[in-house]
Amino acid sequence: MTCPNLEQLERLVADELDAHDGARLRLHVDSCETCRAQLNDLRENLEIGSQLADVIDPVTLPARSGDAGLPELPGYRIIREIGRGGAGVVYEAEQQSPRRHVAIKVFHGGVTDEYQVRLFRREAEALARLKHASIAAIYEANCTADRLQYFVMELVEGAPLDEYLRAGLSLSDRCRLFIELCQAVHYAHQRGVIHRDLKPSNVMVDQGGCVKVLDFGLSRITGEDANVTMVTEAGRVQGTLHFMSPEQARGNPDEIDARTDVYALGVILYQITTGQLPYDINRTELLEALRVICETDPPRPRALNRELPRDLETITLKALAKDPEQRYQSAAALGEDVERFLSDQPILAAPASFTYQLRKLVARHKTPFAAAAVVFVLTVAFAVAMGFSYRRAERLRQAADSQRIAAIEARDRAEIEKNRALAINEFLRGVFASADPLHAGREARVVDAIDLAAENAREQFGDDPEVRGALLSTIGTTYLNLGLYEQAETHLRDALAARIEALGEEAPETLVTMSNLASLLQSRNKLDEAERLKRRVLELRRKTYGDDHERTRRSMSSLASLLHDQGKLDEAEALSREVLAQMRRTLGVDNAVTLGTMNNLALLLKDRGKLDEAEPLMKETVEALRRNFGERHPYTLTAMGNWALVVKDLGRIDEAIAVQRELLEIRREVLGPEHPDTVNTMHNLAVALCDRGDFAEAEPIDREVLRLRTRDLGENHPRTLMTLNNLGEILLETGRIEEAEQLFRKSANAAAAQASDAGDWRAAEYAGRWGASLAALKRDDEAEVQLLRGLRGLREILGDEHELTRRARNEIERFYRRTARPRPPDVPPLPVESASQPAGS
Repeated sequence: MTCPNLEQLERLVADELDAHDGARLRLHVDSCETCRAQLNDLRENLEIGSQLADVIDPVTLPARSGDAGLPELPGYRIIREIGRGGAGVVYEAEQQSPRRHVAIKVFHGGVTDEYQVRLFRREAEALARLKHASIAAIYEANCTADRLQYFVMELVEGAPLDEYLRAGLSLSDRCRLFIELCQAVHYAHQRGVIHRDLKPSNVMVDQGGCVKVLDFGLSRITGEDANVTMVTEAGRVQGTLHFMSPEQARGNPDEIDARTDVYALGVILYQITTGQLPYDINRTELLEALRVICETDPPRPRALNRELPRDLETITLKALAKDPEQRYQSAAALGEDVERFLSDQPILAAPASFTYQLRKLVARHKTPFAAAAVVFVLTVAFAVAMGFSYRRAERLRQAADSQRIAAIEARDRAEIEKNRALAINEFLRGVFASADPLHAGREARVVDAIDLAAENAREQFGDDPEVRGALLSTIGTTYLNLGLYEQAETHLRDALAARIEALGEEAPETLVTMSNLASLLQSRNKLDEAERLKRRVLELRRKTYGDDHERTRRSMSSLASLLHDQGKLDEAEALSREVLAQMRRTLGVDNAVTLGTMNNLALLLKDRGKLDEAEPLMKETVEALRRNFGERHPYTLTAMGNWALVVKDLGRIDEAIAVQRELLEIRREVLGPEHPDTVNTMHNLAVALCDRGDFAEAEPIDREVLRLRTRDLGENHPRTLMTLNNLGEILLETGRIEEAEQLFRKSANAAAAQASDAGDWRAAEYAGRWGASLAALKRDDEAEVQLLRGLRGLREILGDEHELTRRARNEIERFYRRTARPRPPDVPPLPVESASQPAGS
């Protein structure tokens, strides 16, 4: 059976299929990782959506008095009012469980305008679609007993963008914040949400220096309800005047698309680079202000700030083009051009003449070009001076010819770029039209549009690898975000090939695609290829940006994570320490990227047996995540689970079990019983129970984990083998030795087949445990081989003092004392008290 579309999955969730079709679809979903992930996301979105449907009913809303003091909401303590808009009041509140500070938007008590009701509902629906680090998250939508509608969202503590910029940030730092904003807006566009009211007051910068986009009250959702939006809002001018695009000013909803937000981003870029808005319309009558927006060009940014680089002016004016066809066709394209400006790459908004390309090349390689320039000037200066008078007329004639040729080239280049932009825009219009109910009927969904785009991109742009690469990269990344890994890999590979052909391997766009493909391959356990790609990305980013650039640091952290998975622990630790030191210095300890790196390093130190370092680092990480993200944020939950692993290894088994039980309850409630994170927590709980000797409780948990991991990841995936090995321990400890030996043999052989040249401590550990089961069966010749293989591997990789090495040493000591066999020179006898310790000590 082929994978179902989103409509079929929705009908499955709603129990609208007949018995035969429902059973057949459930059987397919149970065996398909991609569909299962999609179904989990769908259930979560539908749950929020159903809350909204129940909470906000524009027909039955009762009027409430507009001044009733602070509202009372069950489970929350309202602290203060922090904002007020057309459709609601925003309060800061303390949530009782989990205990955290949140923002609550409450629908205006006295508002009965159906339009305002729709805005309130649309904002909640938009936020429910969006899960991004730079977009304020929604936690709950609800209604009190007396019909007071509200939704709860992330409280962003920081400053509005314009206020934050007054702190004196450098131009490059301002541009990096703007790039982060473009990435968040592009993410929303990919999920069918157009903001339509972007402005600095709706963009916060949190205490870690990260952008957070707020207030989706005017957003347009380009999926199922797009037709409703168009019918009810025609003729209404929506948005904030200074940041309003010409098509918004005309009040025609047919013209509103993602490029409307691109225009608003252009206004923001104009403001953060010049300190002023494009138009002075504060005292202008409304109709005249709208005419100015539609018909008048703003002052060139360099007229207001002479120090502004010309490239940044060009980018800003392209984003502010009156005609949407002449703007950047996506927020991502705008952000990427600013990124090109920062890295001294040629921007797409300017004609790529030879002189322009050469100027950029010199900027990227100042030292060698400076040396060459000195030699050149000294060589030709004398000849130029002697021949100047005689050749002046000839030079003027040649200059005139050159200018004419350059003008023709620029015109041709502009025509090519215009045609390319029109082709891309036409392609994107087709994609969004395929998801628009007005064109495709009620069954249109964004995922269907992505599938259609994937089919058409290669054919429509087969002779333009630059555009093809950009589109396929976006499509591949979208598949990746949806959990459709097989489709993601296909398109990311094709995108990488196209971008290398068009832009070269070192281009920033190429490296982004290469990095995304490497992370996908790591998730699919294709570790050798993932390592090759990640090392190449790091090498090229170091060459282009230097060691201290954000993109270089992220590549270092990403490679360290992969090396940890491969068992290359020395290199992983050195790299993790290096990048964490840089992140602490440049980003601060409360930054999400820094905290992620701290978590990974603490886990690595735990695996290396360096618990004295791992414990305080993991404790610091958990506390910072709770403080910045709340108790139930996925980042916090992951760190809590890792904290429990550290505590277990320190011998505080009861504390570790209590943490894992709490975490499992939360993850089952939030994520569902079969989510990968829930399954990971089940496994960790089973391991901790085994360490306490509670094998009867641990066994059924681990058997369920083994079933789910085998189904979802495959029988030879490292996590499946980890579960197999732990289940073998349970069987060995409870006297079922032959069954245990079979599991140990399978995990040891599979891990050995996957181990890298540098060795893998897991393969060594599993070999040692296989040897222990063989020894228990008195199959001593086989047992000795595996026990030695395990001990020697663990010594080489983890060292003599690691807990696993000591355990393997004790196991082989008991073997030689029982059998009285001759010992190899590297396994001398241990003192009697050491060998008498239990195997798990």
